[in-house]
Amino acid sequence: MKFDALFDDAHPVRQRRILIVLAVTAVAVGINLAGILFGVTIVLAHLLYFPVILAAYWYPKRCYPFLILIAALYGGFILYFNYPPDLSLIAATASRVVIFTLVGVIVSLLSFNLRRSEQELNDIIEFLPDATFAVNKDGVVIAWNKATEELTGVKKSAILNRGNYEYLILRDPH
Repeated sequence: MKFDALFDDAHPVRQRRILIVLAVTAVAVGINLAGILFGVTIVLAHLLYFPVILAAYWYPKRCYPFLILIAALYGGFILYFNYPPDLSLIAATASRVVIFTLVGVIVSLLSFNLRRSEQELNDIIEFLPDATFAVNKDGVVIAWNKATEELTGVKKSAILNRGNYEYLILRDPH
């Protein structure tokens, strides 16, 4: 499987992630709204970090409108249900809105850099003229370059993410 495939909108993992982000968002917003209605404006707001972090990590290039939406929802709820707000509530809400957004931006940048580094490493391994493969600590094949395909006859797509020492068998496992 090509590394970029995980970021394709049609990929099943990506579709599942969208559902997870939406579900976590709905729960966090619902709990926050209930809390705000009962006068709790501080502690429950932290639940909104879950969808912010998930969206920023899984969608580092596309998360910014979502981050702004979450921040605006929270700020809007606080100000709407505490109207007219006093100055301290406005300041506290504004600071939380800024922090939600900053946390999302930081996670997004870190995630983007991590993915770029992973892609660079993958490109280096793929470019090597010698047969090269890598197995993680759990015994799962995480890299298999073209030279290894040619040497073993096993396609990269057939061996990646497989464990149980299948990489020692020099035939296509499918």
